[in-house]
Amino acid sequence: MHGYLATICRDLGGEALLVGSVADHVHIVAMLPRTLSQAELIEGLKKPASKWIKAMEVRYCGFFWQRGCDVFP
Repeated sequence: MHGYLATICRDLGGEALLVGSVADHVHIVAMLPRTLSQAELIEGLKKPASKWIKAMEVRYCGFFWQRGCDVFP
């Protein structure tokens, strides 16, 4: 998951400096390009990662991200 999120971030024009997680949440330290808002980055990460997780195994079909997020500039 960490590598996948870092790859998505790079594909969006950003750079994931650090990706870490525990059982119920993810932390990402990233540099964003000036052309991408924080909200666009979060949406751009959550959508493909959710599809990827759900496609892995049937037991993950109910996976969902929490609503919203915290962003620190």
